[in-house]
Amino acid sequence: MRFFLPPFRGRHAVLLLLLWAAFPGLAQGIRSNEAPIDQAFVRDAVQRGADLFERAYIHPAVARKTSQLLRANLRKGRYDAITDIHELATRLTADMRTVCPDQHVGWRVRSPRPAAAASPSTGINVKGFYRVEVLPGNVGYLEVRAFPDESVAAHQVIGAMTYLSGCDAVILDFRRHGGGSLLKDLLLGYFFPAPVHLNNIVSRGYVEREYSQPVQARLRRVKLDSASGQLRADTLLQLPRKLQQAAVYVLTSSRTFSAAEAVAYELKALKRGVTVGETTRGGANPVGGEPVNERLMLRIPFAHVENAVTKANWEGVGVPPDLPVPAAQALETAHLEALRCLLEQAPSAEARQQLAWDLETARAQHRPAPLDPAAAARYAGRFGAEQIVAEHGRLFRLDRGYPVELVPLNAHTFVADEELRLEFEADASGTVTALTQLRKDGSRVRLPRQAR
Repeated sequence: MRFFLPPFRGRHAVLLLLLWAAFPGLAQGIRSNEAPIDQAFVRDAVQRGADLFERAYIHPAVARKTSQLLRANLRKGRYDAITDIHELATRLTADMRTVCPDQHVGWRVRSPRPAAAASPSTGINVKGFYRVEVLPGNVGYLEVRAFPDESVAAHQVIGAMTYLSGCDAVILDFRRHGGGSLLKDLLLGYFFPAPVHLNNIVSRGYVEREYSQPVQARLRRVKLDSASGQLRADTLLQLPRKLQQAAVYVLTSSRTFSAAEAVAYELKALKRGVTVGETTRGGANPVGGEPVNERLMLRIPFAHVENAVTKANWEGVGVPPDLPVPAAQALETAHLEALRCLLEQAPSAEARQQLAWDLETARAQHRPAPLDPAAAARYAGRFGAEQIVAEHGRLFRLDRGYPVELVPLNAHTFVADEELRLEFEADASGTVTALTQLRKDGSRVRLPRQAR
């Protein structure tokens, strides 16, 4: 964390000095994080990091080659002139990836906390699960931007999936997802009627320290196979049952990484989901953080994932989409595809009629028809209990005094909500004379325009 201090003068300078003296831990935290580094620090850190990486990285041959590169660069003095710790971390990461293109590998500057703030937080991280809603056609939508630590965030999965429990299809949006914890296996459990073997995690002796006790104590989804020494990852059996038959769509982008890629890959391998969007970044190896010294940490992938079906993973290649489209169009594509499939499978004429309505509504919401500002002004007025207002070329329906924007379905028909549309009538001269309320159940109510 960088601190930028304004030029204090007079009594403000005295106040700043008093605060600095009263909280020496804060001052030390700032100095230790941002102070220049010298040649001795650099050489010691690089040597320690090379040793750690050679001992711990999942592929021994690559580990040796990468560590040899760091030591060779050290002997040639290529890092001796670096005095900024952030520059050192960036340079070392870039150099290592020329030999080891594993995107989980990287040096990080540790952020020391003042002693007064060292106690663990009791707060709950809710930033990962960003948005949950039910889209037209009873299609659930869950946007996840990170999988927070499972010890505090399992309730987010349970809450989100309970909210979506009655949906006929579910869209998982991982386009901005950069990875995270094993919480993904709890999420995947909702889509299968029985526990499913997802993958094996093959490690270099890190089983007990990194995975065995902490994860089993929290989620009990990782099991150690004593015969092979491998970790077996399974889904958790979850209710409600309707989601076990729901169609699943996973939205991806070139930013989608790590645990988010695992969801897309595992659903594809099990033929349980459709991926929509772009090929993902390609980071499959579980990673741990190894402290190099008090100021630097080295992220070292200590295992690799072996999918139970493919016997492979997505490291370095990413997960290709089943429906390739630009990431910005992935939600629209998945939603419309889900509705088309539901429409094809509709069990009755009534269900088909309602799904056809939902499909039209979804198309309008994703890509509204163009609305001429002059036409919008002509539609404004009172029609029975309906009051329509125009503002800046957009139409609004006043619902108990609150403006609700109308979405153009075509030149004369607008979506008010998932159950209601408004269709305007005009005479030969183009004057709007009436409005008809069209409801999803097929009912119609015509409302003549009131005189102004």
